[in-house]
Amino acid sequence: MSVLSRNFLLLVLCLVFCNTYAQESKLWTSVNLEYRPNTKWHFSLEEQLRLKKNSSVTDQYFTALDLSYSVLKNIELAMGYRYITKKDNTGNIQGSENYSRVHFDLSYKYKSNNFSFKHRFRFQNKKLLSIDGLYHLNDKVILVPDYKNKNIRFKTSIAYNIKNWPLDPKLSAEIFYHLEEGDTEALDLEEKTIGFNKYRITLATDYKMNGYGKIGGYYRLENEFNVNAPSYSKIIGVKYSYVFKNKKNSQKSY
Repeated sequence: MSVLSRNFLLLVLCLVFCNTYAQESKLWTSVNLEYRPNTKWHFSLEEQLRLKKNSSVTDQYFTALDLSYSVLKNIELAMGYRYITKKDNTGNIQGSENYSRVHFDLSYKYKSNNFSFKHRFRFQNKKLLSIDGLYHLNDKVILVPDYKNKNIRFKTSIAYNIKNWPLDPKLSAEIFYHLEEGDTEALDLEEKTIGFNKYRITLATDYKMNGYGKIGGYYRLENEFNVNAPSYSKIIGVKYSYVFKNKKNSQKSY
């Protein structure tokens, strides 16, 4: 077994071991439609539903639009937009919170033997649009502020191609750096300090169904730190995706 293979298996074992510290179970499901007119451009539309409290309560759902462009063989630029509805059922103020989020990505990917590597740098800006209704807290009417939540994220992933096996594993790690403090106490929003505050470790795979798209699954640990009330979650994800390709510029489609 090569050094890279041993290191990959070690990371998988670390992921399983870290499950001991995860407290809340969540379920994330999504449907993704993609269009690739050529080898340079890539468009996608995604609908996602996230459940919390052991997958029994709706956490949030959103619609996402993404556009990416391959600048060079190994370098890709991307941008995306999400409209998010988040269900807040804890604290003094409860209801639906609506957000818009934009992000910009720079990715670098390459291959080495049976391994594929990808590193992604992301800047995102999430803005609170509204909270359904007006709320009273300490005999005062609370109005919605123009609050923005900015983060820098770095993600690195490694995939291993197993010969004659359709479920190739992929392991990724991501860290979040919060850029801006916000006055969120009155609204019961998540208070965050400037600096690193969250990381994710994910083990994933997918299966291509000839002519019917692709279905994928993943197991993720998401841990917060340097925040007032950190959460420790284990997440099960299920994703279906279908790719439309321009037949003149592509090989065999799904």
